[in-house]
Amino acid sequence: MLTDTAVRNARPKDKPYKLADTGGLYLQVNPNGTKYWRLKFRLAGKEKKLALGVYPTVKLAEARAERDKWKPMVKAGLDPVIERQLAKVKTQQAAANTFQAIAERWIVEHRKGWSAYYCKQVERYLEKDVYPHIGRLPVHSITREHVKDVVQRIEKRVPKGAAAVNVRQWVQAVLLFAVDEGLIADVPNLRIKIKRKPVEHAKNHDRQALADFVKRLEGFGGNRTTAIALDLMLLLFVRTVEVRRAEWAEFDIDGPEPMWRIPADKMKRRREHWVPLPTQAVALLQELRKITGAARYLFPNMRRPSEPMSPTTINRALEYLGYGSGEFSGHDFRATASTLLREVLGFPGEWVEVQLAHGPRSAVEAAYNHSRYIEGRRRMLQVWAGWLADPGASTTNVVDLQKAVA
Repeated sequence: MLTDTAVRNARPKDKPYKLADTGGLYLQVNPNGTKYWRLKFRLAGKEKKLALGVYPTVKLAEARAERDKWKPMVKAGLDPVIERQLAKVKTQQAAANTFQAIAERWIVEHRKGWSAYYCKQVERYLEKDVYPHIGRLPVHSITREHVKDVVQRIEKRVPKGAAAVNVRQWVQAVLLFAVDEGLIADVPNLRIKIKRKPVEHAKNHDRQALADFVKRLEGFGGNRTTAIALDLMLLLFVRTVEVRRAEWAEFDIDGPEPMWRIPADKMKRRREHWVPLPTQAVALLQELRKITGAARYLFPNMRRPSEPMSPTTINRALEYLGYGSGEFSGHDFRATASTLLREVLGFPGEWVEVQLAHGPRSAVEAAYNHSRYIEGRRRMLQVWAGWLADPGASTTNVVDLQKAVA
């Protein structure tokens, strides 16, 4: 039986030699001075060897512990060499099939059908809120409690609840993808109660409220590009995200019929949308081009110019203008324009619906055309801009405005 001293003092010779311990364990000393632990065993009448490590990294007691771990397998007729190889393969498979690895493959598989914004949103939430907690876990070990913990953490950070709902859905989608890949048999029950803030519907503001907004915006002391963004939202009543992510390549402001052509992948309904530009909007865009015309986006992020304006910028600007939480939101521009254009200015509801890029309500409307009612919508937007430009005017001059535009 070996001792620690004997192992430590073993000196190299001209040829490799062995120092035997017990139970088939021995130390092989090589001419270059390296010392290797080996386990000798017999299986099916043949002698085999299993490497147990290098001395002094693996001490005598550790080598004996390894011997004792593998010997029962030999008695059971299993080959430790093969069992170790299988364990290594399983470890490699587990590393390749962690939740994060599967999620990244899921993103690659589906990103072609997503907008760039949505893809970045998914990646950002997974990286910040999911991977740090369950990213390294094998996908087959993910339980409802794991996901519940992730969701509750998000609820504390983002109280409104929408983020938690989205993340839960994305985690479920990743697990369903793992099922399709044959990595897990089923998805755990992810019916997790999430506290959601009551939905705040967009408000319809009256003419006086718009006049007040225009007056406040004229005195806006913040960044000029942000003021222009707010002005364009009022004039064009497009979605906030469409303004934030607008690119100069989408605009024609020098031709006889100025137009903003929003690509399908940026639209909620995934279809191209044309926005005629009234003269007031063209003037704003010409001013803006002198400021950000060299950039990709009309409204680049102040800290990261290669990215669009932050989602919170518009809301912060509204707060700066003196509007409290929920008092005035970016979506209110759309609701207000929708109501006033129909009920006060008398434009056809079909023109308004197409301009708002709302979803089709019938089989006929399903055949959406981005240029539908384009001339009528151009006239409508010009009247709207002229009406907003004169907050003190009464609604009795609408007919005159329409005649002037026509």
